[in-house]
Amino acid sequence: MSKFNSKLEALEQANTLLITENSDLKANISLLESKLDDQEQYSRRNLVRVSGIQENQSENTDDLIMYWQKYCNAGTMSVLILLNV
Repeated sequence: MSKFNSKLEALEQANTLLITENSDLKANISLLESKLDDQEQYSRRNLVRVSGIQENQSENTDDLIMYWQKYCNAGTMSVLILLNV
């Protein structure tokens, strides 16, 4: 019986360690997810998304973006246009 008890005690200790490690890893994941969300929000800070504009095959979208940026006095704003063809 003592061999069984010592084995059980060792398994309980290992289980306690794994529970603690799991809890620490969950907390770390939560922290990393929060940091990632902050970074994603920061990267979207100067992003404008435009959709629903027909694309003309003969136009240069880079030139249109630069024109639109100057016209709107957007300064250094990043612009992403999603074209619906």
